[in-house]
Amino acid sequence: MAEIPFSPVDWQASGSMYKAEGLATGDTTSVLTLNNGDNDVGVHIYGTIGGATVVVGGGINSAVASFATMDDAYGVTMSYTALPVIKPLAPAARQVRVVVNGGAGTGITVDVFIPHRRG
Repeated sequence: MAEIPFSPVDWQASGSMYKAEGLATGDTTSVLTLNNGDNDVGVHIYGTIGGATVVVGGGINSAVASFATMDDAYGVTMSYTALPVIKPLAPAARQVRVVVNGGAGTGITVDVFIPHRRG
């Protein structure tokens, strides 16, 4: 059981990318805080699921203990038993944390893309 930090990724696109890699069953990512007004945020999760469940949790304030399972931008719960997935976050998200539960998940990577704000 480890907390895997999100690290910024250098690239040439218009926006910011953060990556947490090497998650396994029992691991969580650190909390990634989004700026107020960030929208069209995408989450890409891939790796060996091994019967695990990967849950994208979050909240709209800094109370991590109050995080709930997020919905994607289409209102579908972000809890996955098959990978890879790439989904847009619900617009209200301000913090994101991913948890791997059960099974034998290994080598799971979470990429979060945050486009620059539109003016």
